[in-house]
Amino acid sequence: MTKIIDYLLSKAKHSGSNYRSLAERLYDQGRQFEFTRNQPAKAAKYYRLAACEGHKPAQTALAMLYIRGSGVQENRALAIQWLEKAEQHKLIKLLQNY
Repeated sequence: MTKIIDYLLSKAKHSGSNYRSLAERLYDQGRQFEFTRNQPAKAAKYYRLAACEGHKPAQTALAMLYIRGSGVQENRALAIQWLEKAEQHKLIKLLQNY
């Protein structure tokens, strides 16, 4: 399954708007595993994929899993790193609109 996701991510990077929608789908899949299926380890996998693609809500969701130690080993330092990345996106947008 990871090979399929890697392929889709690489293909989406070259297709503009589909790139964002793929990150969004990965995030949605993570939410489904976390809340509907109660499988936080799988949720973390999908959140991480979307977070690495710059998806802010996924970065925040992954940070929360690290804070709670839900599906991943509790790690406040990693949680802070993901939250900082999510905040950087806010700051960049703010500066672009200024």
